[in-house]
Amino acid sequence: MPTFNGTEPAINDHVEPLINAPTINADSVFQKVLGCYPHKSKWKLDVELRGSLASDDILSDSGSSLGRNYVQIVASMPLYSSKEFDRAVKNEHDLRSETAKTTAQFVKAIAERNNAHRKLALYESLESRASVRVKSGVVAATEQVGYLEKVMKAHEEINITEAEIMTARLALSAMCSGENYEQMNRYLSKLAKVPN
Repeated sequence: MPTFNGTEPAINDHVEPLINAPTINADSVFQKVLGCYPHKSKWKLDVELRGSLASDDILSDSGSSLGRNYVQIVASMPLYSSKEFDRAVKNEHDLRSETAKTTAQFVKAIAERNNAHRKLALYESLESRASVRVKSGVVAATEQVGYLEKVMKAHEEINITEAEIMTARLALSAMCSGENYEQMNRYLSKLAKVPN
């Protein structure tokens, strides 16, 4: 049987060494994303509008008649709004929680992707060795098939984790205001790069 990646069957004593990815400081990523949130509105007003319609004769302050039919709109703005304060606190909490969750997903997906690359290197070596053993008639083809399935599974893990990394990276970058988006995206892409 051919190997999954098409290389010639061989018993190779040299397997690519494990390259430890640098540890990602999740707190630093979290703080950087928080630092590039869009600016908060300075006009947090809780305005309440009321309207009324009447059909009685009324007099204005100057003593002139306003007419038989009129519409009145009244706006009230409290100097301090507990509803607005509570809403701002909840929004900030939700935003920070979402950022923390997405940062954790980003770091976890990178670790899983790097682990899948290591598994792939080991399984490809074992698959190639099994291919030689099958070709020599030492073992049945089921040995190579078993390793072939593991190689395919490791490739699948890499694809899944790459998609998870991309999703988390874009979600974290999107939390930044427009002018900071590109800078954050470049920073996260650099962190997510596969180590050489």
